[in-house]
Amino acid sequence: MSEVFYNYTYLLGIQFVRIAKRVLKRAGRLAVKPFLAVGAAFVIAFKAIDSFLLKTFHSVFDETRDFIQEIKNTRDILKELKVIDKEHYASHCKYYVRKAFEKHRRVFEYAVNTVLPIIALIILLATIRSFADRTFALEVDYDGKTVGYVANEEVYLSAQNEAVERLDIDEFSQEQTLSRASYTVKPVALNYLNDASTICDRLMESSDSNITNACGIYIDNEFLCAVKNETDAVSVFDKLLEPYQTNEKNTTVGFVENVQYVQGLYPDNESIIWNADVLQNRLNTTKVEAEYYTVKAGDTTSGIADMFDLKTSELYELNPDLGVNDDIYEGQKLLISNQVNYLRVKVTKTEKRTVAVPYNTVEVKNSSLYVGTSRTITEGVEGEQVVTELITYVDGVRTSVKEISRVTTKEKVDKKVEVGTKSRYSYGYGYGSYSTSSDIGSTARYGRFIWPCVGASVVSSPYGWRSRGFHTGVDLCRPGGTYGATIVAADSGTVTSSGWNGSYGYCVTIDHGGGISTLYAHCSQLKVYSGQYVSAGQVIALAGSTGNSTGAHCHFEVRINGSSVNPMPYIN
Repeated sequence: MSEVFYNYTYLLGIQFVRIAKRVLKRAGRLAVKPFLAVGAAFVIAFKAIDSFLLKTFHSVFDETRDFIQEIKNTRDILKELKVIDKEHYASHCKYYVRKAFEKHRRVFEYAVNTVLPIIALIILLATIRSFADRTFALEVDYDGKTVGYVANEEVYLSAQNEAVERLDIDEFSQEQTLSRASYTVKPVALNYLNDASTICDRLMESSDSNITNACGIYIDNEFLCAVKNETDAVSVFDKLLEPYQTNEKNTTVGFVENVQYVQGLYPDNESIIWNADVLQNRLNTTKVEAEYYTVKAGDTTSGIADMFDLKTSELYELNPDLGVNDDIYEGQKLLISNQVNYLRVKVTKTEKRTVAVPYNTVEVKNSSLYVGTSRTITEGVEGEQVVTELITYVDGVRTSVKEISRVTTKEKVDKKVEVGTKSRYSYGYGYGSYSTSSDIGSTARYGRFIWPCVGASVVSSPYGWRSRGFHTGVDLCRPGGTYGATIVAADSGTVTSSGWNGSYGYCVTIDHGGGISTLYAHCSQLKVYSGQYVSAGQVIALAGSTGNSTGAHCHFEVRINGSSVNPMPYIN
């Protein structure tokens, strides 16, 4: 049984192999057919091109081969004729040359039409290449001698001016010594062009001055002097920077002015060539001296700052010993502007500082509390931010600050306060006329301000017309005496003025944004300065009776777009 099964399996395998061979053979034929078709198409295309486009070439090529063979044969004949018939050798040569032109005209025509354009193209490419690295320039002739080639006349004029500056000669001498140049336009290689410094040196060589090789020093493009040893010159400038050098990261030290060292030819005299000591003495001088102002009677810090076109904060920076609340006195000297050194040192560094983020005061009205009283629901907590700034110091004085980043490290918590709305104030006079449509801006609103004078619950003089004229604010008094009462900012904002203000006496004005500002007058002491940011409820002054005042009180005004309005609706 097993033998029969084996025989059947063997026959089946043989049959499978036969069928597989036939299938693979047919598949191979089918796979090869596309390649054969592409090959046949390529051959047909090549033959077509060869027949139509290269037909003339093949014909000329065959004729050229015959022509070369005839030249060889003719050469042998001419050798024999040179011996046999020497007298007519020249005429024989002419005959064979003429015969060659007549018989093989196509060869010569093809050569002329094909070879000559190729030769012309080669000549053109060679010409282009030879002029690729060339340009038209001005050949500068000075006293009949070529001093160089410049791209344009400005280069020579710059060189001439530099030579005049180095030689330290006047205008008349310049006309006599450095104005005899002439120009000729010529094509030259690019590497033949000279810069102004090179032309300047060659002009110096052609002048009548006694010159020497030295290192010229230019400050902001103006020639200062020349030093024979460049190392000595650099060391002088390095000594000026040395006190400001530091190992702190992100700190650069340099000069405000642009300092350049130019190696070249300079007149060899003491007015031009300096040694290191002379250079150092010059650099240690000043361009502008410090300016001081002597305080006169009635002067204020804000008035002095305005007089010299300064901000009050800038005046305090110039005089760090003058505290914000310090009173100035007659005869005191205040620094108005720093001295300016001949060469200023600039230090740029990054510094970090932590600043407080003021919290907002959220007011909740409470009709059971009297106006002017409040109750804290939630204490406010200031936030903190780390500010990274790029600070520039010039000769040790901070001149500019640019904020780079600000990262909050502690979130603020707003203060919530219940504010009384119950009225308990008595008024000496009725209110004047008041129009909400004209006096209240789009950002203003009733009841937005804190009562400005702590404990001053009496309005002794209201807003509006009275016997002495129109009163632009309200006068707030404290029962039992107002002198020294605490005055606070009615809302957050920026102090725009803090100082003496004519009939207002000592006065503070705060800008709250949106065209809204408040004014606090007749103060006895001021606690803030111009430019300072204050928060709502922050102490800004103490009540007094300065200026045109009949007694201690706080004169409070609300202004919208520069015009006063009745303050009472805003603090009730």
